[in-house]
Amino acid sequence: MRFFGPDVLALADRLTEAYAGVFTAPPWEHRNVEETRAAFRARLETDARRPGFRAVPALSDRGEVNGFATGWTTRAPFRTGRAYGKVMRCLGADRVNDLLVGAFEVDELGVRSHARGTGLGRRLLSALTATAGGAAEAVPPGSDLGDEPLEQEIRFGRCRGKGPRRPACTTPWFPPGHGPQPE
Repeated sequence: MRFFGPDVLALADRLTEAYAGVFTAPPWEHRNVEETRAAFRARLETDARRPGFRAVPALSDRGEVNGFATGWTTRAPFRTGRAYGKVMRCLGADRVNDLLVGAFEVDELGVRSHARGTGLGRRLLSALTATAGGAAEAVPPGSDLGDEPLEQEIRFGRCRGKGPRRPACTTPWFPPGHGPQPE
């Protein structure tokens, strides 16, 4: 798998189609395809210019995107948009600063339905975080933590929490051999 930085924008159309295909299918079928496409494309244009940005797309022999992972180095001050404010409330400022600021943050991970069950998601995540050099936080994409579609996303990952609504509070995930393992 090849790593990309800002040059991933050369694949922006294909990544946008893959993103829309993944995140407008169940359990996100309530999302508008065009709005999802436009929002992702705008974020990609901005995110690709972040310090430490990396992307790993998995391309088919025909050049179609079967899956993708993106992330960047978390900077201070810790952001408040999307799920970040709720992560701050769940973990607290000291833990966020100690564990997440300066760590590599996994922002997006998606695998198209025809490529699921092949281990592609695991390979994408491993490839993306292999050179991170520290903790990676899995910040769930989307809006409010605790909504039903987001809980579906959380069940896919390694998020652990206390109580029925706490799984949405992310637990830092460390690549093998990097730092202490989460409880």
